[in-house]
Amino acid sequence: IATLPLDPTSKEAMVENRLASKETALQNLLDDTDDDGELTRTNLAEASKLKAEIEQLHFDDCGAVLLANMAFYDAFSSRDIDAMKEV
Repeated sequence: IATLPLDPTSKEAMVENRLASKETALQNLLDDTDDDGELTRTNLAEASKLKAEIEQLHFDDCGAVLLANMAFYDAFSSRDIDAMKEV
């Protein structure tokens, strides 16, 4: 999917950067194993925590999209061009 470049100061860019940082940290934890090739208990616990945080960020992002869609369609239904531009 092609995406437009994000304004680096936008809230969306900040969320995407947090998400990318957490996903990188999770991958690093999963790549770090003990001598037997197993995840340590500490890494497993931290990976579980990061996974939950990533899922929450995705959930929040989906909610934001739904709210924006609803605001746009409300403005569209009432033919409020200024409100559509704000969304």
